[in-house]
Amino acid sequence: MEYYIFDLYMRNRDPIARRVRRKKGFYKHLYAFVGVSLGLFILNIFSSDTLWFQYPAASWAIGLLVHYFTVFGLPGLGPADEAWEQEEYEREWNRMRRHYDELELPDDEIDLDEIPQLRREWKDSDLV
Repeated sequence: MEYYIFDLYMRNRDPIARRVRRKKGFYKHLYAFVGVSLGLFILNIFSSDTLWFQYPAASWAIGLLVHYFTVFGLPGLGPADEAWEQEEYEREWNRMRRHYDELELPDDEIDLDEIPQLRREWKDSDLV
């Protein structure tokens, strides 16, 4: 259990791996946006005389723009929240460590003979 928590912490703590995962998430979001917007455009062209595809595409583009700024930051400034994020990781790691240090796990195995058997109060014919 301790190894798993430590491994999870180290993977999330590594700033390079975290940054790569965040960029990967943004690019997945971008590809989905382009694909769905293209699909909506084609659907709009063949199904209606008025153009409506730009409304869902524009609202999604706003979300994509926010995602871009959270991953890459403002142009020239970079991501502004890395120091805060590192402090939060440290705080969460310390909280998890305290929780698992207080947890007492039994060392012995459970004996199945000690578990009381449940009494059936129905017949198989009662079930549908």
